[in-house]
Amino acid sequence: MRSLKIGIIGLKCLDHLTGAEIPRYLGGIETQLATLARGLVSQGCEVTVITYDHGQSDNEKSEGVRLLKSHAPDAGLRMLRNIHPRTTGLLGAMRRAGADVYLQMGAGIETGQTALGCRLLGRPFVFCLASDADFGAHLNAGPWGLEGKAYRCGLHHANPIIAQTETQRQGLHAAAGRNATVIPMAVLPPAGQPMPDTKPHVLWVGRITPTKRLDWLIEAARRCPEVAFDIVGTPNQQSEHATILMEEARLLPNVRVHGRAPASTLANLYAGATLLACTSELEGFPTTFLEAWSLGVPVVTTFDPDGVVATHGLGEVAGDLDDFVTKLNGLLGNPQRRASYSSAAHAYYQSHHSIPEVSRRFREMFESAVNGKSRKVASLKV
Repeated sequence: MRSLKIGIIGLKCLDHLTGAEIPRYLGGIETQLATLARGLVSQGCEVTVITYDHGQSDNEKSEGVRLLKSHAPDAGLRMLRNIHPRTTGLLGAMRRAGADVYLQMGAGIETGQTALGCRLLGRPFVFCLASDADFGAHLNAGPWGLEGKAYRCGLHHANPIIAQTETQRQGLHAAAGRNATVIPMAVLPPAGQPMPDTKPHVLWVGRITPTKRLDWLIEAARRCPEVAFDIVGTPNQQSEHATILMEEARLLPNVRVHGRAPASTLANLYAGATLLACTSELEGFPTTFLEAWSLGVPVVTTFDPDGVVATHGLGEVAGDLDDFVTKLNGLLGNPQRRASYSSAAHAYYQSHHSIPEVSRRFREMFESAVNGKSRKVASLKV
């Protein structure tokens, strides 16, 4: 019996798959897809990931994952580039991949492009939601809603669809009438060494955008001068909003701004963190939560996916800025409660988000999609 051939559209994943110390792109999608690709290889699958063309060699392997390049991020003429080279480049790479099934994660024009490629190749298309915005704002994104239209078209042709949370499953059905199966994602536990320090350390990791509300963390740092705060992240595209916030943070003596930190530095920061802070108003299932919980680091968060933090005792959930600071201080001052949350967080990661378990569930979903497609094609030939 031959191995299942899986193609993953991960345009921003190259650095995450080749082990670059400082990836060009920061985001949960890239981390999760790189982890899933390696996990599927360990499940006996042949995995190809299609990435941007950054001038790297084509058709090479990294940890058993085949890497194909499609097009450069900024190639092509404005107004025409979405057709050529973006669509043509992606479809060409999909054809070269020769996969039995293709996966794309996160709402965007790539959803429509991947669906088109799958229809032309006669292969099933599996879409995975990445954020709660995938059943909200992304449905009408882009100038004149064009990106949203491409996404909705791709969503219409995806089968199956995977959601990371029950909230996403229900939200997608309400917004677009599409059913989804809930499968959690996995990440590799960070392997680092904590820096020797007697202060409690609060870690914040993310892209610096308005919805991440880094200003809440900065205000918490002002109110908690005895606590050390580490901020890791930059905007994917420079903005005045991010520049102002990072300048404010650098002025505080108890805040260290690491920017786009190397992977080894980030692993050390996770290892030395007392708590992980999340100030975001909108997420999917934060990769940072999984990385923290894999090491037994609790969270203090304003976003609780499917209520798992509160239900399973994985940290504290705050409703507003004042509540966030209160919960942060309360947990930092209660080592017994932190120890209880730490044990629960590590156990929750092992039972729900370990790489072998998540990869197995995805493999079974892909096998079902391919078998269903085969039966459909066979019935059409009769």
